[in-house]
Amino acid sequence: MPRLNTRPTQPPAWTWGVSALALAALAAGWGWAQWQAQDMLMQQWPAQWRGLGQAQPTVLRLTARVMAMPDHRPGGLGLRLAVLTVQPLPGDGPTETARGQPPGGQAWQGGMRWHRPDLPPRARVPESVGLFWPAPPAGQEPLPGEVWQWVVQLDVADGRANPGGPDLPLLAWERGERGQMRLAKGHAPPTRWQAATWRAPGWVERWRAHLRAGVLAHACPAGQAPATWGATCLSPGVAGLVRGLALGEQGAIQPADWDALRLTGTAHLAAISGLHVAMMGWLCARVLGWLWRRSPRAMARQPAPQVERVALVLGALGYALLSGWGVPAQRTVWMVGVVAALQATGHRWPWPLVCLLAAVGVVAWDPWALMSAGFWLSFVAVAVLMWSGDEPQLALSAQQGAWQSVREQARSLWRTQWVATVGLAPLSLVFFQATSLVGLVANLGAIPWFSLALTPLALLGLAFEPAWWLLQPLGQFTLDALAAVADHSVGWAWWVVPEVRGWAAALGLLGGAWCVAPVATRTRLLALPLCLPLLCPTSLSQRWPVPAQGEAEVWAADVGQGTAVLVRTARHALLFDTGPVRFGGNDAGRDTLDGLLRAVGVSGLDELQISHGDGDHVGGAVSLMRRWPVARLRASLAPDHALWSQADATGQVPAALPCVAGQHWQWDGVQFEVLHPAQAVASHDERPDNATSCVLAVRAQGRQVLLTGDIEADQEQALVDAMPPQALRSEVLLVAHHGSRTSSTEPFLQAVAPTWAVVQVGQRNRYGHPHPDVLQRLQAHGARVVTSPACGAWRWHSGNPQPPVCFKLLRQRYWHPGATDALPLTKATSHASPILHARGS
Repeated sequence: MPRLNTRPTQPPAWTWGVSALALAALAAGWGWAQWQAQDMLMQQWPAQWRGLGQAQPTVLRLTARVMAMPDHRPGGLGLRLAVLTVQPLPGDGPTETARGQPPGGQAWQGGMRWHRPDLPPRARVPESVGLFWPAPPAGQEPLPGEVWQWVVQLDVADGRANPGGPDLPLLAWERGERGQMRLAKGHAPPTRWQAATWRAPGWVERWRAHLRAGVLAHACPAGQAPATWGATCLSPGVAGLVRGLALGEQGAIQPADWDALRLTGTAHLAAISGLHVAMMGWLCARVLGWLWRRSPRAMARQPAPQVERVALVLGALGYALLSGWGVPAQRTVWMVGVVAALQATGHRWPWPLVCLLAAVGVVAWDPWALMSAGFWLSFVAVAVLMWSGDEPQLALSAQQGAWQSVREQARSLWRTQWVATVGLAPLSLVFFQATSLVGLVANLGAIPWFSLALTPLALLGLAFEPAWWLLQPLGQFTLDALAAVADHSVGWAWWVVPEVRGWAAALGLLGGAWCVAPVATRTRLLALPLCLPLLCPTSLSQRWPVPAQGEAEVWAADVGQGTAVLVRTARHALLFDTGPVRFGGNDAGRDTLDGLLRAVGVSGLDELQISHGDGDHVGGAVSLMRRWPVARLRASLAPDHALWSQADATGQVPAALPCVAGQHWQWDGVQFEVLHPAQAVASHDERPDNATSCVLAVRAQGRQVLLTGDIEADQEQALVDAMPPQALRSEVLLVAHHGSRTSSTEPFLQAVAPTWAVVQVGQRNRYGHPHPDVLQRLQAHGARVVTSPACGAWRWHSGNPQPPVCFKLLRQRYWHPGATDALPLTKATSHASPILHARGS
């Protein structure tokens, strides 16, 4: 009888070397990221220059070089600058001289040590900053490489912080910007000090700016519509599409077109995706290979396959640079380069190793790419195709075999699209809380159409203008078709889920990977239980659980200079105001509230209440109603206001009610009552103003929230006179009129006696809200004051005895402005601390 070998099997010797190498690489990557982060954190501005502890930040003279193509934003230009020198203007800040400066000098060079007692010893002058230039004069747009001088002030532009919203400070951190500047009012206009020469840095960005200028030069003038065929100009929609496809400017795409792309699941095609980069590389390789084979002398010098490999890499790299060098483009260039090098040397690596090497290259270039959704969507898309057994074929290998039949190509396209849709759906739900249900079918036609027709025409038009005249009708037809699909499917095109906890997201991602695994179909069904906490979340898996029966949850959104408050009960949701309209047609409904409603798990609004018709309260209502079902609209608006006839996402016009005192209802054990305006005021024929603002009281579990709109002193006194002594007493007060000095009077605050006073304002707004007198009165009455610039979105829950939550503090990371400050809290730092405590507390 043979003797069994019971000794444990030893792993091969090479596994220890690979493991050690992997650990060393991980440690090196961690150290590299830490070193870069520490270097960035040492680039600081003095607290006095930032305006901490004083009314306004110091006025500075900034001399800087433009390093990137200016970003066309609503209302002006966004610039990325390399700091050359910076100095405070005389009498407007500290005048200490830096070590190495001539006596009496006040200028600091970018990157040099500060040597100031109020900063760490290694602190340096920031090397790069961002600047917003509102409405520059015509013909004065800076070019990359030029040196300009501006008179500026530091801005605490840390972005609005809301659930479901973007992390804007992280984007600035990735660009290397250690401060945001704004032009100082009442000073000399910006001046160009040095024009860009061919030796100046930023030649790629200058090339991009020159190409964009060509696109803008061929855009149709305002009010002129291009002809269907034979057009001599590009419509705004097509011009934005060209800039998105050719130059990577997603912000240039019109908001309505972007909504259609998003709803149909084709938004990735209007951005620069890895597919576009690989296709451009393949096109360059095919064209150059075809030309190379026509020359016997060239063939004798170098084989055509080697030339095609070089053309493939250079074509992909050139398009990636032209499009702004985003993460998907970086991933594709790395993968194409690795595969081309392996084929040139006769080697073949498994796809996971190629994908891993590309990821290492991207992260080494930008360690914080790991924090972006684009990184994971890009690499997971490739990994999903590999995992399913449907390996992506680089275009270079197409010449090595016979062309497949049309039927086989269609079947392969369907399978690839099905695998990518199912595999990426959990990731989309985790990052965006939504995924398109029509994307599978829409992408079947859109992917080849964008890749083989629209993108090549957009690029060809940059060098050969007549190509755009063909692109105009084709591009407009594409946008119209996508808009039609979006309009007909707007009520069911999206699968929306709330934010979920980490364990639910991990299970959902694991289930999505198992759904596309190369296993039997019955085995794939085992993935469904794993996906349930993500696809159908409960209070256990939700990041923000639904309130229980009788409880209420209040979110005071961070919308800038405006008002928007979400009230949730167990089965209902009410939105009080919709925030402001912004420059360029954007608004808080589109850029803030839409993401907030998705993140907290709202499926529709049972009531939208508009306090009055000011733009900072009703500005986001139209775009929000187009995206969400609204059962009832209650407002204090003029009878002829367009919002009364606005249809919601289902195509139905909500039931309309005027806002009148005495209206009351109950949802899930929570009481709602309108306290103002009176009937006589609400029924007048004149346009409503602050005096007719709706005032809403929400009562849950013996605790009350008072939402006041923009009422002023007279209306506050009328409420005090009309209400019983205890009726106005509230734990939470939404401070009237954003903290204007004409509101929050002594009798009113005495009657309300708030524990928490929430002020929804914009950062350093031009109105000076909240007024210092109002802050003093609130603190004198024992209220803890919360301002949205310092707190972000503010959450209060009637069933939670713990203090309310500031969302900005929940997600604060070291790259957020002020995260590393250690300044003492004073009454003057109302925007540096989320809460101003009551006197004596």
